[in-house]
Amino acid sequence: MDAGLEQSEAAAPVASKATQLPAHSASKAPRLPSGACKLTAIATLGYKIQKRPLNRRVRAPGSNSNIVYVGTRSPFIGIVKSVRKALENSPAGVRGQSTKGLPLNARIAALSAGGSARGGGGDESGEGSPEVLVRGTGAAIEKTLHVAAWFNRQSEYKVALRTLSESTVDDVVKEGGDEDEGGFAGEEDSRMRMLSCLELGIRLR
Repeated sequence: MDAGLEQSEAAAPVASKATQLPAHSASKAPRLPSGACKLTAIATLGYKIQKRPLNRRVRAPGSNSNIVYVGTRSPFIGIVKSVRKALENSPAGVRGQSTKGLPLNARIAALSAGGSARGGGGDESGEGSPEVLVRGTGAAIEKTLHVAAWFNRQSEYKVALRTLSESTVDDVVKEGGDEDEGGFAGEEDSRMRMLSCLELGIRLR
């Protein structure tokens, strides 16, 4: 019986040490990023972030560049057709449509006019020809790259890639508002968010 008491006394310190392990491990928990803390605080206070549509730039007056925006749900073929149509309607693309049904002399004159308009005083690389811009932000950048690869495989097009930053404004609204306010208590605050943007410059050679 004395041996049993000695064994229980020897095991007691081990049990006390084991009870301290959870408190020791919890004190070294990794910290959350500052951005995650802000989003968590917004959700805890009963607020929600509503994303606005992106601010699309308006084409400047007198500019020869058309802008085609790419979304995550934009059909690939639709984007290609929009770019090709914009290029065909440009001065450099008159040879693709205006010669249909014309006499031979009129076709030759139209082709000559199209060639001079495409040059625009530039070199044979097509730097003077009108340019169609294709822009994709965020998750749509991957689809924009597919569009660039498709046009780059065509011999009659020249593609240039550029990286930009687009800004947008999100609304921080409070949940649980009146029904006539769409379920929210109205706009409380706003925040600016920056997005990476990939821009393609596509022109005829």
